[in-house]
Amino acid sequence: MNHPGHTGSRPRQARQANTAAVLQLLVRSGPLARGDIAKELSLNHGSVSRIIEPLLSAGVVRELAERSTGARVGRPRVPVALDSSSRYAVGVHFGLERTTLGLIDLSGHCVKTHSETRDPGGQRRHPAARRGTGGRGGGRRAGTGAGHRGHRGR
Repeated sequence: MNHPGHTGSRPRQARQANTAAVLQLLVRSGPLARGDIAKELSLNHGSVSRIIEPLLSAGVVRELAERSTGARVGRPRVPVALDSSSRYAVGVHFGLERTTLGLIDLSGHCVKTHSETRDPGGQRRHPAARRGTGGRGGGRRAGTGAGHRGHRGR
C-alpha cells in the first residue's frame, strides 16, 4: 500500500546515503575521477554522475584539470574534489565562565576560534546550571548545537 507522504522516500534515502558516501570518500581520499568513485563505492557510473552534478552546481565539489594517464582512449578522467571553503559550520560551547565559538570547513578543519570570558558572578544563572544538571536531572549536558542552512556570499 502506498502512503501519499512516503512516495519515493526509499530512493530519496538511498540517493542521500550515496551522496554522503561520495562526500565522505572525497574528504578521506582527496580528488578522484568519477570512475574511481564508482569503483570504490560499488556504484555505477551513471549514479555517480547524477550525484556529482548537483554538487558541482551547488559549489560543494569542483572539477580539477584532467589527469594525464598517457595515451588513453575514451572519456577523459577529470577528478572532482571537495571545495572545503564552499560551506562552513559553527560550533558554540556555552561554559559557565567562557563561551567559545569555532568555525570549521567541509573538510573538518578548524578555520577560526573565538572565546569570550564571562564573569559568572555578574549574571543571574538558572538553578539547574549551578547544580550542573543542564536542566535535566541526573547528568551533565555534553553540548548544544544549532544549524543554519545558508550559502556563503559570493
